[in-house]
Amino acid sequence: MKTDKYKTIVAEETGCTQAEATFELPPQSEPADLAISVFRQAKAKGMPPPELAKRTADALKKAQGVADAVAVAGYVNITLDYEHLFESVKQILEEPSFGVSQLGRGKRVMVEFFSPNTNKPLHVGHLRNLFTGEAVSNLLEYCGYEVVRANLYNDRGIHISKAQLAYSKWGKSSTPAEAGKKGDHFVGDYYVLFSSKAEQDPDLEEEAQRILRLWEADDQRTRADWKVLRDWVIQGVQETLSLVNTKPFDVNYWESEFWQKGVEIAKIGIGKGTFRQALDGAVVVDVPGHGEKPILRADGTALYITQDIYLALRKFQEYGPLEKSIYIVAAEQEDHFKVLFHVLKSMGFEWADSCYHLGYGLILIKGGKLKSREGITADADQIVGYLEEMALREVNERYPELVDIEKQTRSIKTALAALKWDFLKIGTLKNINFDPTSSLSLKGDTGPYLLYAYARTRALIRRAQGRSPFFSTTPPSTVLKQERQLAASLHLFPDVVLKAAQTLNFSNFCAYLYNLSENFSRYYQSHRILGETEDVSAHRLALSAAVGSVLKSGLNILGIEVLEEL
Repeated sequence: MKTDKYKTIVAEETGCTQAEATFELPPQSEPADLAISVFRQAKAKGMPPPELAKRTADALKKAQGVADAVAVAGYVNITLDYEHLFESVKQILEEPSFGVSQLGRGKRVMVEFFSPNTNKPLHVGHLRNLFTGEAVSNLLEYCGYEVVRANLYNDRGIHISKAQLAYSKWGKSSTPAEAGKKGDHFVGDYYVLFSSKAEQDPDLEEEAQRILRLWEADDQRTRADWKVLRDWVIQGVQETLSLVNTKPFDVNYWESEFWQKGVEIAKIGIGKGTFRQALDGAVVVDVPGHGEKPILRADGTALYITQDIYLALRKFQEYGPLEKSIYIVAAEQEDHFKVLFHVLKSMGFEWADSCYHLGYGLILIKGGKLKSREGITADADQIVGYLEEMALREVNERYPELVDIEKQTRSIKTALAALKWDFLKIGTLKNINFDPTSSLSLKGDTGPYLLYAYARTRALIRRAQGRSPFFSTTPPSTVLKQERQLAASLHLFPDVVLKAAQTLNFSNFCAYLYNLSENFSRYYQSHRILGETEDVSAHRLALSAAVGSVLKSGLNILGIEVLEEL
């Protein structure tokens, strides 16, 4: 990592850890390459920030590669010599693993995400979950972890029974193929139909409960009908996963296979005194700050948390030891996971502290919350298809000479870049007001804008007519301030990756990639890269290629495929 040697000095002088010594880019008005704040450390030491900054600057001046270090209030502005500032360019060009961290070397993590219901198609909320889980998994792998991608299919329960009842009454043995629909959409239509019919006939609710009781009693006819509908949905879901180009899951869990297996664990908890029996016969647990929470119903049947206790134990038995077991589930379920983790810890499972809930906010369209029961969901397939269609129009207009398969490839990659970027660029807990049209813009903070910046770097290499980018330790006749700023940005990429892995938050990570793209675009538009003197052109080509390499690495972490040409 390029700033480690400077972090060591800062840590020694300020008393912070190396992880807390975070370098940043100074304001453009400052004649420096890197900056670091010592305000917090000064407060901890009871020192005036300017005094600690001055002491730190004096120590940094002695470090190899530092041309100057100046204290400005509670900041230290650092100027590096040419070779050390641009050494990241050299490393990027020579080593494809630039920015790869050993943070997770020898450690395994499980990331559970996606978790669809098998009674309806996916909506954009599922896409946010899916893209977050993919990005977290990619990031942790980039940092050396062995990652187990896990998915839980919610394939039982009253919502499933409602769709099954509606199909049995009004489906007339039709199939998705006969209806010309994907399986998940086909079954989802019956789920919506049930809701509309139940408004006119409330007795349908009890009929659905009867279906559920038959299923739970392992009635063979009910189970066979349920499996047909479930398989249709799964096939449709798999088609969507293929469309959005996600990696396969390492393990799929099925709620239908273990829905009752948590009961025995709950009974063990009673014997240990972790749980107690309430007056109505239910099994409950007392959770500080949350009161009394049920673990088993009065009739002895399982709840969602009962199942989750079993599944948590199973994960660690099958894949342990796990450094962390991450649950990517909507922030609305925060209380559920607080209770679950408290229960696991109270039951004496040593790994309970390794469980972590990564919540995420809602997707808002025109200020409304998505609902699938009423049929007004923003369907995932429709959103992707709409974006792909819009992107295809742009490709047809710009590049009419391309063959159709190339047009389609560029269109779907651009559409997915727009969608993934918009869903990842803000903090996970924030709600997203999604605007499909603006997400496709080639200007501003969008996925296509970053694809365009990367494509520009590749176009330069093609125009260089076979000249391979290389770094020279001898400075060219001209080194621009913009070039120093780009080199300093590249210098910080390993730190940005590490910080994202530690926080599992992509807002700063995406901001870094966007700023790098924006600064490169300004540089590209303001100066000739090729056609200058030999040393200047070689220097600029190397810098451009390094920018492209970092953009590709960063976008790939986010699950975004780059385009050599846009």
